[in-house]
Amino acid sequence: MVSNRKSSLKPVILASALAMVTAMAFPAWAQTKGKGFEGLSLPMTNFALPGRPEAKVEFSAQYELETGSKSGRLTVTAKIADGWHVFSVTQPPGGPKPSKFKLKSDFLKLTGPFAADHAPEIGSAEDVWPGLPLEEYHEKVVWTAPFELTSDIDSAKTEIEVEFDGQACQESCIEVKDNFKAKFAGNYGSAEKITSIKPKNTHATWSATLTPAKLKPGQKGKIVIKAVVDPEYHVYTFINDTKSYTFRTLIVPGFNSELEFGVPQTSAEKKAVDVPGEDGAG
Repeated sequence: MVSNRKSSLKPVILASALAMVTAMAFPAWAQTKGKGFEGLSLPMTNFALPGRPEAKVEFSAQYELETGSKSGRLTVTAKIADGWHVFSVTQPPGGPKPSKFKLKSDFLKLTGPFAADHAPEIGSAEDVWPGLPLEEYHEKVVWTAPFELTSDIDSAKTEIEVEFDGQACQESCIEVKDNFKAKFAGNYGSAEKITSIKPKNTHATWSATLTPAKLKPGQKGKIVIKAVVDPEYHVYTFINDTKSYTFRTLIVPGFNSELEFGVPQTSAEKKAVDVPGEDGAG
């Protein structure tokens, strides 16, 4: 869900008498939500997460391994204090600090970027960064990244060390640097894979294939989406614009990521059909 929430950020100027405070929590920018900035603003330190009074973000992590393979996936969960937010890993440059992860363990390497489980809320700060979208996560976000083992490990006894570097902001921003470990959470890929799906109370069976089956950063691939429609039913053609809202098929990625998609093409023959009570055709 994308929001149009606006925030006003302006640089915080601190007198030398406050040097000790800034050394503890450096305020990058003072932030309000849709209001003008008045006076100086110091980092909020009176609210945090239970168990760690000073923490605005708490991390937990786990990893899984693909059965019979050296491939795996690392999952990091961030719980964010009420009223605070962190930024996405894809936050455009020229503004706040994006979230970054670094693996400290030397027995594996990432084979793709960290992707969030949902799209960020989009804010803005036109007085500071005109035209720059602020990609914000509130309350909770889960990031997942694929990896490959570069050496053999005993997964039951091995943890992956992860480093986080980013910012947390409310009415001001603080640097967030943390180190944590991901424990082994089991294997995946042993169960039968779902090759097609037919949602309840619908009339088409959908399937998708990716060629090649695995992609490396910078590599191109092709996703083929196939619909097998029940007798007497049909699906509408894909329309690549934002003006048509009815009698069309939409194909969109589920959340923001570093993947770039081309315009969908179809090899199926288009047929005109009569729609009762409507002038258009599908």
